[in-house]
Amino acid sequence: MVVVLITVNFIIKVIAAPERPDTPTIQSSSIDAQTRDEDSTSTIDFNTFFTDPDVLRTTGPIVYTISVVKTGDPGFTQVGSFLSLSSSVLTIAPSFTDQGVYTITVTAQQCPGDPISAEFVLTINDKETPPILNSIVVDRSIDEESSGSIDFNGHFTDDDGSIAYSISAVKGGSDFPVANSFLSLSSGGVLNFAPSLTDQGSYTITVSATQGNSSPATDEFVLTVNNVDRPITQTSTIADISIDEG
Repeated sequence: MVVVLITVNFIIKVIAAPERPDTPTIQSSSIDAQTRDEDSTSTIDFNTFFTDPDVLRTTGPIVYTISVVKTGDPGFTQVGSFLSLSSSVLTIAPSFTDQGVYTITVTAQQCPGDPISAEFVLTINDKETPPILNSIVVDRSIDEESSGSIDFNGHFTDDDGSIAYSISAVKGGSDFPVANSFLSLSSGGVLNFAPSLTDQGSYTITVSATQGNSSPATDEFVLTVNNVDRPITQTSTIADISIDEG
């Protein structure tokens, strides 16, 4: 009997099924509420709060997006605002006009995986900073029985609201009572002075500028009231006198 052996060679190739990215998972239960002061800069890295369950995957990084709602301001838009997102990092750089409470929803997704979101509250504090002295108040000289003024708003500025002014004065080494004197400071920051004949002398005046509860910005200048010599004037006529001789 003749036995015929037939050998067949073949290759078995195992092809892995296409990888479907897993849904990113939140690393912590929530993102804590955040508080920042206006006129500051800080960042939040969302990779701290979200993690990819398969670190060996090759499908790409987690992609983040945010949406923002400001309490009491339905017209707020994050585009062009103090909030900017680059990759996983949110930069927070509020100005003096951005104080308020913001609810931020951050969404993480690794396409085509399902997105997952977390929400946190960002509070921007209204930080009261002292006004800035831009230019000193130069010493002034004025004659008695004349008038003049100084607008302190030309010397101090503040980016966060109106400035409140106050003054104090010293004459001859002693405190000078400003109230009911020839010195008058308006609520708008204008110092008016109208010295009389008895007000001649030198006054060292300190002006203080504050915004809210901020520490004051101050400046000091000397106001000199000149004693003006005036000609003697006749206030009444002298009547003729008649007298008898002897």
